Amino acid sequence: MRTTSHATGSAVSADGTTIGYRQLGRGPGIIVVHGSMSSGYYHLQLAEALADAFTLYLLDRRGRGRSGPYRSGDGIRQEARTWMRRSPRPARITCSPSASEPT
Repeated sequence: MRTTSHATGSAVSADGTTIGYRQLGRGPGIIVVHGSMSSGYYHLQLAEALADAFTLYLLDRRGRGRSGPYRSGDGIRQEARTWMRRSPRPARITCSPSASEPT
């Protein structure tokens, strides 16, 4: 497996929660939202495979990885809104199979 370097950082959501991420690649943006029992880290291999054609943003949802705390009522839609506003280029969103909240 090839290892591609990636940047880490964070964005602040409308409610003030820090949302951590990993970014790698170049090209059109894809935002990858992990399922409930993981973090963005678990999608690095997928991101490395796509990095020559896409810029990938691997989010850490609230309460996981590099992000701030989860609060009752938080969900995938909040993370998606944060990233759609933040992304420097148009981006598509994809969710891990275990991310069960409807989008």
